[in-house]
Amino acid sequence: MRVEQIAWNLINNGIKFTPPGGSVTIGLAQDERMARLVVTDTGEGIEPDFLPRLFEMYSQGKTQDGPQKRMGLGIGLAVVNQLIQAHGGHVHVTSEGKGKGASFTVWLPLAAHVYGPASQDADEETGGQLEGIRILLVDDSPELLDAFGELLSMEGARVQTASSGELGLEALAEGIFDIVISDIGMPEMDGYAFIAAMRAVGHSMPAIALTGFGAKKDIDQAKSAGFAAHVGKPAPLDQMISIIQNILRGNEVMQAEASESRDPAKDGEPKP
Repeated sequence: MRVEQIAWNLINNGIKFTPPGGSVTIGLAQDERMARLVVTDTGEGIEPDFLPRLFEMYSQGKTQDGPQKRMGLGIGLAVVNQLIQAHGGHVHVTSEGKGKGASFTVWLPLAAHVYGPASQDADEETGGQLEGIRILLVDDSPELLDAFGELLSMEGARVQTASSGELGLEALAEGIFDIVISDIGMPEMDGYAFIAAMRAVGHSMPAIALTGFGAKKDIDQAKSAGFAAHVGKPAPLDQMISIIQNILRGNEVMQAEASESRDPAKDGEPKP
């Protein structure tokens, strides 16, 4: 299922950015113990200075203009990268520049039976790093809910998603959770109003603010509102796992994560 998601995201990305009359081609091969997937398009291409940041979440907001273009090169490719890494593979992208198309190459380890028995260490591996942890993920972006929810689930978490603060409160009324992860910049009920309402009805589980607002005043406001941590977007999966684990162990993480948050003055206006 994850390999299908990797392939489809890359193919869909090629189709999205290739105009009528262009082409998207797919190649498959074997490199020793790795399977190689190549997706090449003749579309808009990628500027050289953007290539190193291509797999960052929300990177399209920093480099592309116009509502149409902001829909691409964001969460989808970031998820592709993290899924590939989770499977022990890697990805490389090349483009000669604007209007010259792009080529994505993915290497994934072949199944163990192709080249011999799995190692003993692999056999002894059990659940993921968040095995059994019940997480409520609240964000008004369906793309983030699907992508980040799947990544957390891959680590063994039991994830329920809500696309608004109001739906988040309904989920809390009906289920039991160990931790809540909430966006701040949501319409109607933002993250601060959501956590206030959550506390008002007696829910005391820790909450993480996941937001593009990373100035010190935003971090202080999140802490004052009752969030246990303030995490700036983009949030790498391994960073989020570490934060969740530390919070559930009772460790203080707000200041540690504050130092890693982005400065909007340097990066431009972030996505809420």
